[in-house]
Amino acid sequence: MRTRLACMLAMAGALGTSAAQAQAPENLWSGDQIRSAWSDKKLFARSPTAGLLEMRLRSDGTAEVSAGNVSDSGQWRVTDKAYCVKWQKIRKGEERCFGVAQRGDKVFTLGPDGAVTSEILRVID
Repeated sequence: MRTRLACMLAMAGALGTSAAQAQAPENLWSGDQIRSAWSDKKLFARSPTAGLLEMRLRSDGTAEVSAGNVSDSGQWRVTDKAYCVKWQKIRKGEERCFGVAQRGDKVFTLGPDGAVTSEILRVID
């Protein structure tokens, strides 16, 4: 029964990712837009792989994230067209950069391959 449930959840996650990729937004934010919109703010997002998460990106370059029972801290920076984050534990401390794009009133993060990695649900001070 657990195996069947795990398979169903994996398939649902894969379908959600495919749907998000098919609707990948084209209005990419610049690094300055990312910094202005997210620095010293708390972001709430939904990821097809990690579920609901919250992340805080501070102007001093430090960052915190929690998703379910996983919490981590690290460093973040902005490039001309993405934000990059290096967590202490997540991805074994390897930095990864994410683009940010908008379609209508929805904002998405994009992985290095251009696939949607999360939808930003809310940003607060």
